[in-house]
Amino acid sequence: MNETKKLSNKTIFGYGFGAMADAAAYNFYIMYALYFLTTIAGLSAGKAGLVISVATVIAAIVGVVLGPISDNTRSRFGRRRPYLLAGGTVLLVGLVLFFRPMEFSDSGKFAYYMAMFIIINIGYGVFLIPYNALGAELTNDYDERTKLRTPATFMNCVGNIIGISLPLTAVAAFTKSGASEGNAWNYFAMIVGAACLIAILITWKTTKGKELPQESLEAPEDRELNPLKTFWRILKLKPFKWVIGILILFAIGYIAFQSGLVYYVLFYAGLTEAQMSTAMFIYIFIGMGWTVVISLLATKINKKKGMALCFLVSAAGMAIMYFVGVHSFGMLVLLLAIFGMGNGAYWLLIYPIIYDLAEVYEYQYGKRKEGALMSMYGCIFTLSTALGTQVLTIMLTLVGYDPQLPVQSAETINGISNIVLGIPIITFVLGALCSLAYPLSKKTFEKLMQQLEAKRAGEPSDESELERIV
Repeated sequence: MNETKKLSNKTIFGYGFGAMADAAAYNFYIMYALYFLTTIAGLSAGKAGLVISVATVIAAIVGVVLGPISDNTRSRFGRRRPYLLAGGTVLLVGLVLFFRPMEFSDSGKFAYYMAMFIIINIGYGVFLIPYNALGAELTNDYDERTKLRTPATFMNCVGNIIGISLPLTAVAAFTKSGASEGNAWNYFAMIVGAACLIAILITWKTTKGKELPQESLEAPEDRELNPLKTFWRILKLKPFKWVIGILILFAIGYIAFQSGLVYYVLFYAGLTEAQMSTAMFIYIFIGMGWTVVISLLATKINKKKGMALCFLVSAAGMAIMYFVGVHSFGMLVLLLAIFGMGNGAYWLLIYPIIYDLAEVYEYQYGKRKEGALMSMYGCIFTLSTALGTQVLTIMLTLVGYDPQLPVQSAETINGISNIVLGIPIITFVLGALCSLAYPLSKKTFEKLMQQLEAKRAGEPSDESELERIV
């Protein structure tokens, strides 16, 4: 990748189909696995929760090792694309076998669904980590990386519709046609799994020949095989500390808003679950609109300023809504649109921002570690969302929320508002400051690329203008 790569529309849009598979599969099994296990499979809530928790831990471990493995893979099909097909196939099998009622003993069901949910998580990880790492290989152009993720973010919204909005409607349609509820879930799992595999195949086909050529990668004897060494080096990258700040702050605010929203809507706003469901459906399409706006903004003023501006505008809007209050369906949609600006900026721009670190790592250590970077991102974000969940549950307890009470006290309701709006306001402002402090702008990235090209050519490099980067 010695010259700046410009991507064809075919490659850009083809790559985006992988994001649809990501969102459709992940949202489907994350949102409905617990319901299926308890209501259809007949497991107790405790055992069902254990199935999901154990599989999630295993998925985190798999995600950490997959990035370095794909970094060190060498094949005529590339070092990322083979994993896309393998992961998509395993994911399809796992979904079909998990969302299937089985007539086993209670312990047999527990073991079976544990194994199948682990398979789902492994298949998802085998696909996702190399898929995200592939984006950094397709182009080394600062703005092209944002363009690459724009259709991907749009297709992610399409995947949200498939994984979040369609399942209950589809299951109801299948049962109305005569299928049992258990079989109806199995039929829809087949549809989701097949749709994901087809989407992954499109990405696999349209990115053929676009990965880095093997001759541009380090020789087998020069590969960095110790993942701990790689991860330590990533942590020492100067720009990465600001990325960590963005990840942790956004994750905490994201969980507080997304997971706490149902309490805010039902108890503070006084709206119904049906109204919330409709608003969330509209929210998906609002997110599509924000994707276009944010992409244009980031291309105009650069990624870090674009993210910071969206975070600040979103925080200001939520602050206004905090004092005005949400007491109607229209106000709820407006609140979601305001939050959606900051939310959309993160999901669209965080990947291109991390992609740029691949060149920072190569400049310092002479190797490309896109996979390890994405593994590190996934690990930090997973831990941060877990932290955010703990913060949310602890604060709900502190404000006196009692799930047994149909009506909460005025103090509790005000406390819920403070949590659901107050936390993301604070984290978005702090996240904006981290984004502004992040040293890789378009100008500095281009200077880095000039010096990297000199290093690749065996010429001396000038680090006088790269003090904050290397």
